[in-house]
Amino acid sequence: MRRVLLVYVWLPILVMATMLLGACAIANEEQETNLEQETESQTCETVVFSDARYIEEAGDVVGTEIVLRLCRDSDVVTGQWDEYQGYNPETTHLSGTLQDTTLQMRAPEERLRPILQAELEDATLRGELKWSLGNSLGTKNLNLLRVPGRWEDLRREGQRP
Repeated sequence: MRRVLLVYVWLPILVMATMLLGACAIANEEQETNLEQETESQTCETVVFSDARYIEEAGDVVGTEIVLRLCRDSDVVTGQWDEYQGYNPETTHLSGTLQDTTLQMRAPEERLRPILQAELEDATLRGELKWSLGNSLGTKNLNLLRVPGRWEDLRREGQRP
């Protein structure tokens, strides 16, 4: 009788309880992931600094854009360097740090191995971008203004030519 009670009553109850606990753990994990994503979106922002401009005679866009992903609780910065020489920019991904107003970023795995050192204020990014390609070195002084978005994105939205 005890064996029958154990197999037909208690065992199914234990199996159901285990399944419910597993389902609760999965639901809790999903809620934590959603909360982390919401928190990041509330504490992080993407900002764009640019001197890109449209040259009507050539029908091209020229200039530089630096796109940064800044998070309030971290000095780690990710972003990209877009160099326009026509409508489609050449993009290089960057990562680095922002301490106070000093920004330092690089992308050693990229073929250009760029290094960006700049001072970041609310409306401007001023500094120097250095890169190397083979044996040749390049340097560009930057004085970029904060803009509402990347040239490419604004063009898609009809806000640029």
